[in-house]
Amino acid sequence: MIKIYDLNDYPHSLKNADYGGMEGNKDGILIDGEEWMVKYPKKLSDMAGNGLASYSTSPLSEYLGSHIYEILGYDVHETILGERNGKLVVGCKDFAPFDSGKKLLEIRTIKNHTGRELSDLLETKHYGSSQTNIVHLDELLLHIRKNPVLSVVDGIEERFFEQSIIDIFINNNDRNNGNWGIIRSSDRNDILAPIFDNGGSFLTKASDERLEKLFANPNFESNALNSLTAYGNEKHQYPAKEFLKKMENEPIMQQSLVKVVPLIEKSLSKIQKMFAEIPNETVSRDGIVLNVCSEVRKTFYLEQAKIRLKKILKPAYEEALVKQNVRM
Repeated sequence: MIKIYDLNDYPHSLKNADYGGMEGNKDGILIDGEEWMVKYPKKLSDMAGNGLASYSTSPLSEYLGSHIYEILGYDVHETILGERNGKLVVGCKDFAPFDSGKKLLEIRTIKNHTGRELSDLLETKHYGSSQTNIVHLDELLLHIRKNPVLSVVDGIEERFFEQSIIDIFINNNDRNNGNWGIIRSSDRNDILAPIFDNGGSFLTKASDERLEKLFANPNFESNALNSLTAYGNEKHQYPAKEFLKKMENEPIMQQSLVKVVPLIEKSLSKIQKMFAEIPNETVSRDGIVLNVCSEVRKTFYLEQAKIRLKKILKPAYEEALVKQNVRM
């Protein structure tokens, strides 16, 4: 069984109050002298009958999404589940600690550095969206390929496409431009940052009761297949199938599908084992029973992920195989 750590007594680190983001409060703490960030669940609506939990399950989702990336063999930040101040939290080890000479540069800040060529290209476009949570896909790809900082980072385009495939599998539609980036060391050597900020994975706001009703609904499969990505255009956010369709002529996307989809299939038993080892609940130091991951939540998450694999990713993989064979 996965351990739920008591994180109450660990002192604040020098990076306390340095962590941003919108999903709940955060503490910077020291565990055995190493810097960690603690993420708390976000308070949700208290309106009865709206299907929302009292708090989001984003700490659980952060843990699940991150460990699925780890099972698949990706460089991802280390995470643990814990209890702090009477809440279920997730601890995320800081991969750019205070005195390390390393700094995380998020895509959203790198986009401010365009250079002459990219600036001229962007001036001919009219990128933007009426919804601030949507990442404009064409603009992002232009930055990945032409931004003077991003375009020279080894593996940046492969990371984007492979990450987008796995995010479809785990239903993470919050891969905004602040949720991935690069690490810059003091010698100005820029490398990809470990994959981080996976708290948008799965459904983070639905109560167990809501999930149970969705699972019993005849439209359960349709619900799984209608999952959104983080990406879109000026008009709307792309569902997973539409996103993959738009990327069907991108060679690196096709290579990524051929690589990643079989990897997910091969790792399913390990992913299921990880879910099985998460406790349903834990008890806080003050004797409060805290929900961790109920059996209905485990079943719902896994079954929907399998549907997305079978009905969205596998067909895209098979089409990519055909295109690869034609090119060969």
